Amino acid sequence: MKIGTPVKVRFQEAEERPKMFEELGQGLQHYAKIAADFRNNDEKYNHIDESEMKKVEKSVNEVMEWMNNIMNAQAKKSLDQDPVVRAQEIKAKIKELNNTCEPVVTQPKPKIESPKLERTPNGPNIDKKEEDLEGKENFGAEPPHQNGECYPNEKSSINMDLD
Repeated sequence: MKIGTPVKVRFQEAEERPKMFEELGQGLQHYAKIAADFRNNDEKYNHIDESEMKKVEKSVNEVMEWMNNIMNAQAKKSLDQDPVVRAQEIKAKIKELNNTCEPVVTQPKPKIESPKLERTPNGPNIDKKEEDLEGKENFGAEPPHQNGECYPNEKSSINMDLD
């Protein structure tokens, strides 16, 4: 146990670490692409405040630098030595990156007020609603029917037997 456990732990770390680095790299690429799209005035991200996006860029750059330093240090070590970084530490960096960047990049666009409730500049200050406009357009049309009498002048050829 005394000799075997460290070997087992190093083996598990050697298996998990590349997967975690891959996941971290994908997250970095994702957020870096969003930051680049923001700088290129992409319509999807133009509602995000520039200071918020700078936080994302700063976080991406810091984590990328950390990852590169750790990977270089780990590459210098052999498999029989303890790793520079454990998979749990990489997982914590992934979580930190997501917690910093995800709320910023997933901000919903603010809803634009529809022009249906505009005030007229020359007339009285009355909110014009769609229902009011429809009533004026249909002036002289037939009044709405009730109780299923859609076509009262039409003779129905359907006879129903009610028991």
